[in-house]
Amino acid sequence: MKNLINDKRAFLFLPFIALVFILVYSPSTSPLYLYEGFDSCTFKTIGIGILEGKIPYTDLFDHKGPILFWLNALGLLCGRVGLFFLEVIFFSAMLVCAYRIARLYTNGSKAFAASLLTLIPTIDFITEGNQCETYMLPFIALSLYMALRYTTGRMPYHPLRYSFFYGVAFAIIFFIRPNDAVSHVGAIMFGLFLLMLRKREYRNAIANAAVFVVGSLVVAIPILLYFYTIGSLGDMLHGMIGYNLQYSSESGLNEGSIGILLIPVIIYGGTIFLSRRNDKDSWFILIPSLIFTLILIGKRDYYHYLLPVLPVFCLFAAKCLSAGYTKVIAGISILFAIFSFRQHVLLVRCASQHGEIAELYRQSKDLILRVPESERTQIWNHNLYKLSSDKSPHVYSMTGIWSNAGVSPANRVFIPFHRNRFGEEATLAANKPKWLLYTDASTDPNSLDEQFLRDNYKVVATTADNCIAKVVLYQLIEND
Repeated sequence: MKNLINDKRAFLFLPFIALVFILVYSPSTSPLYLYEGFDSCTFKTIGIGILEGKIPYTDLFDHKGPILFWLNALGLLCGRVGLFFLEVIFFSAMLVCAYRIARLYTNGSKAFAASLLTLIPTIDFITEGNQCETYMLPFIALSLYMALRYTTGRMPYHPLRYSFFYGVAFAIIFFIRPNDAVSHVGAIMFGLFLLMLRKREYRNAIANAAVFVVGSLVVAIPILLYFYTIGSLGDMLHGMIGYNLQYSSESGLNEGSIGILLIPVIIYGGTIFLSRRNDKDSWFILIPSLIFTLILIGKRDYYHYLLPVLPVFCLFAAKCLSAGYTKVIAGISILFAIFSFRQHVLLVRCASQHGEIAELYRQSKDLILRVPESERTQIWNHNLYKLSSDKSPHVYSMTGIWSNAGVSPANRVFIPFHRNRFGEEATLAANKPKWLLYTDASTDPNSLDEQFLRDNYKVVATTADNCIAKVVLYQLIEND
């Protein structure tokens, strides 16, 4: 392949390519759609709550890390388009780092081709967009690039500044989603430590491990102190670690989860095979990362769990192109393109339902605006989870009503999926909030008892009959 692409051209083209990619394939943030993915609108709703002065975990609960919620709040300062450009920035950084990884093994044109091939599996992995893994990708990719510079012999000793960055990256990812920090950057540092011991660089190994810890603490201590000073450290640790471990241990193996587990095995396994002759030191990074990635995915069949594997896929593609295995990477890329058919179906449905979803959000926002402005933060979210309606050709999240209205709900556990674990039904009955937003067109199995509604609430307004879902605003009946 003739070398038509140099580094300067690649760094100019890749951000533009990232912008177009996110514009088309991230329906939860792209201005082309009005779709709200369930995960995304959960993060957005907590981001809106932060802008209102609420505290994650204490006032609004989810089990991801606080950095994710702060990033969503930052993007939402400029509305949906702000979050779109934030996602573009992070994805651009990942592509540039992936290109640099590929350049360690091949020329600019092949490295650029490897970067473009990485977009193909991303179509399926990115699912609804604004996934937590997107915001950790640059830190994983840059950490892998730095580690490979050492394993490929470009420096006699592993620099301490690299380990400091690994520590910073580990902590940032930990406070986005703890599992991924261990599976990727943690695995890289662990593998490098073993490699340095194998090379008998004992002092360097200990020094790098110590600097890694320092880098982690530089990020972790301010975050922990912040939550301690506002009295929410326990809530944060329970949500991020305790609840997250409980959530991760649930579910069982199925055909979907087995299929997802095969993907990193193929990508990492192929990369390890192609490194067998003159790049065996990279095995110290790749093998621990593969093991921890498989443990992380476990029994879940969520494709976005595979997003952190993308930098390794780019490495695999570069090695294939460099070693002449063009048909292998072409075949694998074609398979990923075929698998992405379901994602393209989702995008077509998102576009075709734009008007219906817009009308649902408009009418739902009108319901919220009926509540006096001073009381809008007192509206309880109940059963607004995932819409299941004969008028809708697919299931999508109704929690997006909140993020589109720019208001956060009053209840801490506003996602019905988490409600049983927190006894939210008993909390609702005991507190009897003044306002309640409710639908009977949801997949939430914990629908509100109709007798409780009749005894305690009156209907203020509902969405029109032509709306794809019936959303009802209730007001508490106050006894004189």
